[in-house]
Amino acid sequence: MTDPVVILADEPTGNLDRDNAAGVLAALSAAAAGADTGAGEGDGIPRTVLIATHDPFVIEHADEVLSL
Repeated sequence: MTDPVVILADEPTGNLDRDNAAGVLAALSAAAAGADTGAGEGDGIPRTVLIATHDPFVIEHADEVLSL
């Protein structure tokens, strides 16, 4: 699917160093805002990004955190 409304990411930064992890998080954040993610112009339509992670670095960047 090329234009998802919801993006599900399971451990998207697993095994990445902090610099690359930050790049992945920036791309997910841009996608959530409907901004340009490098594949063309952004459409301005916000998306929901749901990330499953155990990484405290990723959790620090979240708008909301749910834990079980």
